[in-house]
Amino acid sequence: MSFRKTIYILCDPELVALKIFAAPEVLLAAGEIGVKPGTLFTEESCGTNALALAREYNRLVAIRGEQHYCRLFKDWWCVAGPVKDPDGKTLGYLDISMHAEKEFGCGTLANAG
Repeated sequence: MSFRKTIYILCDPELVALKIFAAPEVLLAAGEIGVKPGTLFTEESCGTNALALAREYNRLVAIRGEQHYCRLFKDWWCVAGPVKDPDGKTLGYLDISMHAEKEFGCGTLANAG
């Protein structure tokens, strides 16, 4: 698995995407399907997703591709969690999504590159 097929989405506390980081070709493809700054990642707007669950449970969560409600995300496996300040206040959420070319497991990130 290559980091070139990874996308990082930083959202505010309301799950509005503030910044998206990825390889240029991934950013282009994501923008074409509507994943760009300003996109709302609540469950009401795009179905079950890691960002919405991270906000609901206030913890790190992982979602396999087939667990997404929206077909748009079926090929992506996602991990998301809250971003907190030193006092524990949630400032936003960070999602790391990887294209589901391989089985998602403990060795996935260790062997990426």
